[in-house]
Amino acid sequence: MPQRRACPAQPLLRQPAWCAGLLPWLAAALLPAPAAWAGSAAARPPAAAAAAGFLQKTFETGPFSADNVDLANSGKKGFNWYFWNSFGCTATAADAHLAIGDDGALTLGGACGNGSLVSGAARPSDPQRFVGQAFGGGGYFEAEIRIDTTRPQQGHGWPSWWLLSAEHMWYLPQNYWPGQTNGYEHFLEIDAFEAMRPAGRADAYMATVHDWYGTFHKTCPPKAAFCQIITPYHDNIVAPARPIDWSRWHRIA
Repeated sequence: MPQRRACPAQPLLRQPAWCAGLLPWLAAALLPAPAAWAGSAAARPPAAAAAAGFLQKTFETGPFSADNVDLANSGKKGFNWYFWNSFGCTATAADAHLAIGDDGALTLGGACGNGSLVSGAARPSDPQRFVGQAFGGGGYFEAEIRIDTTRPQQGHGWPSWWLLSAEHMWYLPQNYWPGQTNGYEHFLEIDAFEAMRPAGRADAYMATVHDWYGTFHKTCPPKAAFCQIITPYHDNIVAPARPIDWSRWHRIA
């Protein structure tokens, strides 16, 4: 049977996570969903989350501040967000172009080619091998995002928000599948939002699922790190019927 995977996430303004389930090895990162939501109407989960059975809010950031972002790159517990430090690259506040406004909104540029902030960071000395939050057993995620549309699109990246297997990122013991050849992996990458301007539209974006599998640089040589099954390109394009002004806040879920 497929193994459950936990995903660290990347933010912009606010990212509540409505999750059900708890990975046994992921101590206190998630709370199991109750049988029924208990709370005020204002605190109830979004309809899409409730319809999928995700009733317990387990994570939220807003406003951003030094209390919930590890600005000093300390790697200490207790923060919601850490600088990317996986796959041989560590971001900093300077190269991430990070700024927190008076309204608590977080501004990010690119860093490390893969990401600027993540909800958990690698910490090899820790028994869990990471610090922060990861989410297992499924979940509903949303973020409020706006983009500085006056800046030209860069050839090396674009605004994005995504989730990737924690087991893969931090080389956790659950990363390698039993019954397969040594080093065999199988993990998901969920690109919830990528402002790549597809279909010739500046207001369109991509939402893609990558199902990666195999042994690194062996199963699918010579160029591919892993084999993958990917959702079809044209199905990944989100092109709203009415134009979107990305200089204003929009909620992505």
